[in-house]
Amino acid sequence: RDELLAIVRKYSSSLGQTIARDGEESGDSHFWQEMLDMFFVRGLVQSKTTSDDLLFFVNLLSLEFGGGGFNDEGKIFAEPCFVRRWQPQLSKVLGDRTREVDWRRSFYLNLVVHTTYTLTVSICSREELLRYRNSSGSSLESIYKITKNVFASPSRSNFQTKSSKASETVSSYPDIYFSVDDHDDTFEHLILKNEDHCYCVLLHATGGAAFGSGRLIRGKDGSRSSAVVTLFSGFVSYEMVRSAFESGKLSFGFLHLGGKSERLVMRGPGGRGEVDVIVTRVPDPSEEPVEAPSPIPSEKTGAKLGIGTIVRKAADAAKHAYLAASSGPNEDLIPLRCSLLSVSLDWETLAHDLLFKVLSCDFYLQF
Repeated sequence: RDELLAIVRKYSSSLGQTIARDGEESGDSHFWQEMLDMFFVRGLVQSKTTSDDLLFFVNLLSLEFGGGGFNDEGKIFAEPCFVRRWQPQLSKVLGDRTREVDWRRSFYLNLVVHTTYTLTVSICSREELLRYRNSSGSSLESIYKITKNVFASPSRSNFQTKSSKASETVSSYPDIYFSVDDHDDTFEHLILKNEDHCYCVLLHATGGAAFGSGRLIRGKDGSRSSAVVTLFSGFVSYEMVRSAFESGKLSFGFLHLGGKSERLVMRGPGGRGEVDVIVTRVPDPSEEPVEAPSPIPSEKTGAKLGIGTIVRKAADAAKHAYLAASSGPNEDLIPLRCSLLSVSLDWETLAHDLLFKVLSCDFYLQF
């Protein structure tokens, strides 16, 4: 794998350029077909593992139509990508669809998808961020931190404007999404409640297809450490989140059990990538929930479940969060829960950073 990655880097100098050039610098279609075959088809045979047996292919026809072709009825007949299950021979994987594939883009897409990632979302103080920025070799202390594994996908969940639940999955290519499906539960206790608080997001690649044995970092004592590639890092202050929340200048708003919510889309440093967050005001427990006039019977079980009961339960749960979040010197502060839906980056940025970005043992933030 190390040798194959070295060859791929040699032919990846055009990544990130507006126009990708064929030939010696970027490789021709046959070259990338061979790379994909050796890396993701025959490579799995040699390693005797098929734990992740999905292969992704970029549809050449869809590129000609700017992301999808249309038939006479106006319906898309060429999605940007299509998926096949792994088989020991590429011809069996694709059948008669070999000519439909953009091999260069397909190789990079599989490189991205078959790499492993971790997402870290934390609350840090402004003072701690400044200290960390000015201190070399120090670690960043968080007030609250959540780290979980996420997966790269060329599709995303299409969220309705009046619900935090995903209604359908749609293609996102050329953007790659790292989504958190259980965001409500995962970030239930991640609440900005102080003027000094900052909301921090970091995405790291930790292993998989883009990592060879030669990409481990050797410490001063000769030991090898688990290396990461930082793909996205950034933060936003409490004041910025609150200002956007109160002014109604976020993407759109909707009612949420427990308080008003807004969708906030944050740009990454230098305009690279986006973070999609639901910001919810943790309600004041003194606000009485509205009782439903009558319960709703269930046709199947005959059980009665009132809407007022649901709202009361949500309010009771929110009361504890509010009391904890609002305890502080400034009672005028509004506690804001931030639930991250996804981080997205374009495939070229990801592929370039996976192949060329300097590895690090530490998590860091860009300013």
